[in-house]
Amino acid sequence: MIRHQGWPRAAAPALLAALLLAALLLAAPAMAGSLSKHVRKVAEAGSEGGGCWAVVVRPLDEEAGHGNSFEQDSRRRLLGASTCKLFTCYAAASVLPPDTSLATLLVARGRLEGRTWIGSLRVYGGGAPGILSWESLQGAAAPETGALVLERLARLARSSGIDTLAGEIVAEEMSFFPGDSLGPGWEWDDLAWYYGTKVTSLAVDDNALEVRFEEGPGGIEAHTRALPPGWRVECRLMEQGPGPPDIQSRWIGPTTLELTGRLARGDAGHLERPAIARPDLYARDRFREALGRAGIAVVAPRGAGAASDSQWTLGAVSSPALAQVYHPILARSQNLRAEQLLRVLGMARIAEGTAAAGLEVVRRALAGLGLGEADVWLLDGCGLSRHDLVTADALARVLADASRRADAGDAGMHDMLAGLALPGEEGTFRSRFTGEKWPGAPGWIRGKTGSMDGVDAFAAIVAGEEGRRFVVVSIRNHFPETRSEAHAWEDRLVRSVAGLE
Repeated sequence: MIRHQGWPRAAAPALLAALLLAALLLAAPAMAGSLSKHVRKVAEAGSEGGGCWAVVVRPLDEEAGHGNSFEQDSRRRLLGASTCKLFTCYAAASVLPPDTSLATLLVARGRLEGRTWIGSLRVYGGGAPGILSWESLQGAAAPETGALVLERLARLARSSGIDTLAGEIVAEEMSFFPGDSLGPGWEWDDLAWYYGTKVTSLAVDDNALEVRFEEGPGGIEAHTRALPPGWRVECRLMEQGPGPPDIQSRWIGPTTLELTGRLARGDAGHLERPAIARPDLYARDRFREALGRAGIAVVAPRGAGAASDSQWTLGAVSSPALAQVYHPILARSQNLRAEQLLRVLGMARIAEGTAAAGLEVVRRALAGLGLGEADVWLLDGCGLSRHDLVTADALARVLADASRRADAGDAGMHDMLAGLALPGEEGTFRSRFTGEKWPGAPGWIRGKTGSMDGVDAFAAIVAGEEGRRFVVVSIRNHFPETRSEAHAWEDRLVRSVAGLE
């Protein structure tokens, strides 16, 4: 028989204190790890169906505790789609002053006889975004920096003493962006639509038309806002039963677009944005209209060149400051403007407005975070290329660094983060993270999404319980679910971090 003798009286208080301390030390990780355990359960359940799901949850604030972090396949390179725009914007915020703006120039070549300019008027694009863009026309951007760029250039010509142009209008669409106007890895079926349009330094209407389909007396009709003279859209769509629209777009001439395919009768109001095949001709003809409104007549060329012919810069119109460029790129995920910004980076830092030069600037900016080709492999600035590979870790590090620098007073990083999507507002979060089940405070989540066939990606800054902030990144490749089901798993991830589950 073994008799329990008890602990020696002198040792009891010290031992009791040691046991209590050990219990607290054991309990602390469990308490701090409660979030990571919940996130792990969500990630494990979401991964059961197959495919690959990379996840990162990291606290931005020290008080959030390291035990609240979670990673799954965070260093695996995957297709990140439009989340790649974060790298382009991060590089821009790192190296370009916040007040950076871009100019659209008007140059006259020839000579002035009386009030007639004999020669040419040439518009040079410097990469300014949003010229005559649809959001300007809808009041979502200041008109003087959008829809009125061409109007202001035309008025500059008129105030210079010109009331007749005897010659030609030339749109110098590639004046500052030499090289290929399409990104490597862009697929043929991308190129017909606005998200795969040509990248030019002079982009009027974002190099795309807006076509809305309505039921008319003769069937389905295509409607656009007034096109320049000589431009037209031919609609040959057939009505079909319930089902997704199936529309093909092709240019059967430089200024004639043909739309074919099928559209359900109930899809009246359906909107498509086909890419413009000849952005130079479109910009030319839009400027011709602006000249007419400014009181300048355009007539046939008169006579040959003369020794007195000269070049005369009539003026320039500046674009919005860089702060206003981030929102269309990040919240609306506008590919063309991301690609323009990439080339502007190359022009500003390497004196070469090419995608290759811009990507070199991006690589240098990411190298400051310790990120290399093993973490980020980019062939374009918008994520449309199927060869762009990124890690969830790289996206998390970029967002975390941008947030910390913004907190420290970096205006460029503050502007970049302000361009991220917000719930319920115009952009990719318009219908996400809204309603009673989500926090109502503005800015509790802001982020960037990315999607293409087989790819769904998400990178955001999330405010959790007691205002603690986290970086949350999710990249799913080859997932078997529908897009809405993939979003549901992302929602569960965010709800866990926000303390709603």
